[in-house]
Amino acid sequence: MNTVETQVHYLVNKEVVFNAYWRLENWPEVAKHVEKVDVIYEEFDVQHLIMHVMTKGNLATFKSVRSKMEDVIYYFQSNPPPFLKLHFGYWKFKNDSDGGTVVESRHYFESIEDKAIAVIKEMEGIEKVEDVNGHIARLLCANSRQTMLALKDLLEYNLPV
Repeated sequence: MNTVETQVHYLVNKEVVFNAYWRLENWPEVAKHVEKVDVIYEEFDVQHLIMHVMTKGNLATFKSVRSKMEDVIYYFQSNPPPFLKLHFGYWKFKNDSDGGTVVESRHYFESIEDKAIAVIKEMEGIEKVEDVNGHIARLLCANSRQTMLALKDLLEYNLPV
């Protein structure tokens, strides 16, 4: 199992940040790689959705289930992009001493090597892929950080995204 994690500090209280991650209505405006989100089902602390994501010119559509428990939003892609055998993770929200929030993002994944190599070659325009899982980790982390930093701008500065 491969993992990648990152974190971002917000100058906003945890409840506001948590709600921004849970509510998906504005994600296509906030997260530039998210083309569209179709919420299939939502009740209480569970969401079933289809997300359409554009990464380096490649559109991937996948099904996800998200659940929230205390200060964590968990996700599992029941139908991940074709180059991944498995993809799941979480966002963990923690108060910090200045009244802000630290959000930790962690992805767990397993790639399908031949499909991943083909996608990486196309996305990166390279001939040989030496570290398949390293490339996938960087792509997942880049998309995650893009969303996290866009939400930070929106929440802290009310900047258009």
